[in-house]
Amino acid sequence: MIKIDSLEANFLNLEGQIINLLIDGPVKAGDIYRDVKFSQPSVSSKLGRLQDQNVIFCYRDEHDHRIIWYKMTDEFMNKLLIERDKQALRRGIFF
Repeated sequence: MIKIDSLEANFLNLEGQIINLLIDGPVKAGDIYRDVKFSQPSVSSKLGRLQDQNVIFCYRDEHDHRIIWYKMTDEFMNKLLIERDKQALRRGIFF
């Protein structure tokens, strides 16, 4: 499983780039492949591993079944928010 405390330091790697894209909501697979700075096979492999780790999940578009969407799981999003709040408290920043 991804270590939450290391997420901030990892946004330059592939995993971090994918998570950063998904933080605001679902993203089409094609957009992920276009926006990250890694090869398509590397991205496909990482997406599969993130799904296995229950970090993200994918689903088909309701209107066009050729389109695949990726979204962060609620469980992982909650862990991110908890870690963000912990880091803010350590720095004296309050939301």
